[in-house]
Amino acid sequence: MSKGVAKHNDFNYLIGELDVELSASTTKTGFNTDSPAWEAFISKSKKELKPVVDQIKLKLKNKGSEISSDVTKKESFVASYRNDLSLDLSTKQKTEIENLKKKKFDNEKVPVIIDKDEVASLIVYSWNSMKIGQQKITFDFKAMPHKLDDDKLYEVIQISENTINIIFDKQHELGQVIVKAIKNINKNDYAAFVIRTILCEAVQQTFRSSLSPRQLAGIKNQLLGYPLN
Repeated sequence: MSKGVAKHNDFNYLIGELDVELSASTTKTGFNTDSPAWEAFISKSKKELKPVVDQIKLKLKNKGSEISSDVTKKESFVASYRNDLSLDLSTKQKTEIENLKKKKFDNEKVPVIIDKDEVASLIVYSWNSMKIGQQKITFDFKAMPHKLDDDKLYEVIQISENTINIIFDKQHELGQVIVKAIKNINKNDYAAFVIRTILCEAVQQTFRSSLSPRQLAGIKNQLLGYPLN
């Protein structure tokens, strides 16, 4: 809760404990992140907890609404949260949800198709999700605890038709540049440029057998020049 604001039963924290039996680091200040058990835990956790994390991120965007002096914002926040969790809604809350849906529809931006070439058209949904032609692609960055072959900073691996893995050496002298860029991609132009440059190479490697050099160049130029907001 914000400083000076009294806690209330409607907004109390929920705290839990999870025993995962992972080994600690030698300094006992954290987990041993180089162990196979840690890699397995992270991989499984990302999959299982993604819906929960997405819900938390969504609600954090409304930070402050629940303690606002504006009663309407409070009611809107509560109605939205209960609806997302499939809880019973009052008549007033149902009306509020309908109003929120209408407002979202009115404000929702339609993805922009930049290239008229249908085979090499580009639609950007988010910084790591786009559609090239008729194929929707998700880019998944993963930090590796060990060096890559030939001391590479990163490597592109297509693990399925719609997912492209970009693994990178977090211990590399530029590894933290990628880590920070991913974290701040929606905050500054430099981070966006770093990630988009890597995505351009990933597109080049993935589509070089199905698209012409001109089409690939067009997609990469569009991606680099796509509006940041």
